[in-house]
Amino acid sequence: MIQNLFRKLGFTLIRNVKYINLLLEKERISNELDHASIKLSELNTIHESISALAGSDFPIYVGANKKTYFNSTHVEWTEKVLVLSIPKAGTYMMGEILKRLRFKDSGVHAAKWGFADLRFDHKSSILKNLAQKNKVINLSDYIQLVRSGEYVLSHLPADPEVFSTSSDFKSIFLIRDLRDCFVSFMRYSAQNGFGSAIEKGWSSLDDKRLQMEMFAELDGSVFFDLANPMLGWLNESDVLTVRYEDIVGDNGDFKKKQVIEEIAKFTTGNGSLLNTEDIEAIKSTETITSSGKRTEWKAYWSDKVDEIFRNLGGHDLNRIFGYHD
Repeated sequence: MIQNLFRKLGFTLIRNVKYINLLLEKERISNELDHASIKLSELNTIHESISALAGSDFPIYVGANKKTYFNSTHVEWTEKVLVLSIPKAGTYMMGEILKRLRFKDSGVHAAKWGFADLRFDHKSSILKNLAQKNKVINLSDYIQLVRSGEYVLSHLPADPEVFSTSSDFKSIFLIRDLRDCFVSFMRYSAQNGFGSAIEKGWSSLDDKRLQMEMFAELDGSVFFDLANPMLGWLNESDVLTVRYEDIVGDNGDFKKKQVIEEIAKFTTGNGSLLNTEDIEAIKSTETITSSGKRTEWKAYWSDKVDEIFRNLGGHDLNRIFGYHD
């Protein structure tokens, strides 16, 4: 009887050891499956990030979170900023302000058709062979490559697609007297041989008014094709509208300081990050699209230019922006 009892106990002990080993093996396999599931999830995240970029010829970086970005470095701010600027209304000057606020330049100039990839060029060579830097890709497929702590520059229109894809950005809308923008756009085009500047010979004219008349007649609509679709940004309550004239001090030093503090607070939550020296340095910084000294539209204006400007909707748009004849 005792032998039978020991025999049964021994059998039970052996059976329990086997059962425990099976449980341990099951736990090991379960852990391996969990680990594999995590890795698969990470791979799926990377796949989702890059699938829309298939065939694109620009480098991207994979962050520690397995998401893809334009740049490898991370900076302190949790916000990212989208600059929406009327052409020649201080696009790159706003970039300098954001740099002083310790945001990093994403190095891309955004558009709906794609972006200009300026990440690896020195400032002096950015405008050379600009067409080769253009990457054709849907806005929704690349805009999330801008990471927290970075800013991206643009002339993006106010339309549902852009509203949707930019909803997680802090957006700043830059405006300026459109007469100054119009003249500055001409000077920029002449300087870089854009549009009909070289073909029609107006880029080298000494007569400023004749030069402006030819630009307005031949290429003026190009400016308004960019500017008109941006009007709707004025109606977006979560977009900060900033006047170029306020930044450069045309409306007084107090207003300039007030507006730059407002930009700082809007983007970082702290309106006191910039001092007087920072503000003056920003104003004097030469940007990559600068056409030289400050534009004075009256020196280039004529009755013919004014008529074309009016017919293109310039005066009406200017009044909406708060500028008057």
